[in-house]
Amino acid sequence: MIKKYPKVEFPYDRMKLQPIFTHPELENYHTEGVQGEVAREIYGSLMFPDPPKHRAYTYGSLVMSIDGKIAYLDNPAGPVIASANVLDPDGGKADFWILNLYRASADVIIAGAGTMHKEPDGTVCIMDQELEDERLKRNLSQAPWVVIVSLDGTDVRWEDELFVNQPTMFHSSPFALEVVKDKLAQDYFVIGPYENLQEVLEDEQRIRSQFVEHSASKMPVIITGKDKTPDEEALLGILSLLGMKRCLVETPSYCMALMKKKLLDEFVLNVSCVFVGGEAMSIGKSFPAFTSVDHPHTEVLSLHMHSPSYFYYRHKLVYQDANKL
Repeated sequence: MIKKYPKVEFPYDRMKLQPIFTHPELENYHTEGVQGEVAREIYGSLMFPDPPKHRAYTYGSLVMSIDGKIAYLDNPAGPVIASANVLDPDGGKADFWILNLYRASADVIIAGAGTMHKEPDGTVCIMDQELEDERLKRNLSQAPWVVIVSLDGTDVRWEDELFVNQPTMFHSSPFALEVVKDKLAQDYFVIGPYENLQEVLEDEQRIRSQFVEHSASKMPVIITGKDKTPDEEALLGILSLLGMKRCLVETPSYCMALMKKKLLDEFVLNVSCVFVGGEAMSIGKSFPAFTSVDHPHTEVLSLHMHSPSYFYYRHKLVYQDANKL
């Protein structure tokens, strides 16, 4: 395990954001995120609601272009949409800092197998020293747990150093168990298989005792669902039983999967005012589209700006049939 995670020197004095809109609903959010004086000066107060019953509270965090693209075809690494904004380089730094702000407030981060291929041998840590220090003041770990998610385990970069850099779990379907046995070099223990949330809740004590007994020395492998289809609700239920109440989702495809199941509570969508066009990646591009009568809505909880070329949205997901609105 890494004892000292990499850090970035953020230009705090050039990143302060201007609040444009705050939803009155935020007055009902009573739990402050992990932030200190510097974070409050840059962003303002970051408040969260209580988590839903039986699962972690979920929020995605992504940066996109003005046409909704999240990656360039010639350079698909996630941060490029932010750094390519030459009109506002400090706005791009603020975008990355906001990701770290939301990481600092998370108990667990979900990352996809694809990220390991695009950004190999990395860390999913907090790269702002002040935010890491604030976690430690609250007796939290330096970095949240990371869960690598995969449909069947065949797309995972099993040699990636992320597995040994920081506390990491793996979540997949029952099919992936044979892949894990063949490919995973670290010692591990299996939580599951559980087909659905109900089975998780019925085995609550065993899940907790397994984690307490083994997680300090072995990687948790969480198996849910059936065949090659993992169950997202069961995973979130397991994380909740393990005391993980806030879950940051950093993989666009998993955000889409959660929306399909009405399990994504928030989206932090920062808009870098660049245009990409073409067939470049958008959120959920590999999934069937929602229909005109059955799709998620959002309400903006807050809107900040750094310049006329960079905006920072916090959306609340609202799941309701369009015919019933």
